[in-house]
Amino acid sequence: MPDSSHEPSPASPRQIAANRRNALKSTGPRTGEGKASSRMNALKHGLTAEHVVLFDEDAEEFHRYFRQWVRAFKPKGFVEHQLVERIAICA
Repeated sequence: MPDSSHEPSPASPRQIAANRRNALKSTGPRTGEGKASSRMNALKHGLTAEHVVLFDEDAEEFHRYFRQWVRAFKPKGFVEHQLVERIAICA
């Protein structure tokens, strides 16, 4: 009966070389653009984001959109302004 608790056989020189070649390919993003893109990999909804505009969005376009919300609601004071901003961000 074979012993199921034996250690696996050591990797062959060919397998070791293949592993090293593959490791060179899996180093993650290297450019600034690649790193910025990979930061968003786990993004689900962005409602708790630190940045309002995503890397592939136009900041000026968002600000125009936000100003439309401000004109529509005419917030009075800090709290109302914050609420209108939150609405624009979530929308």
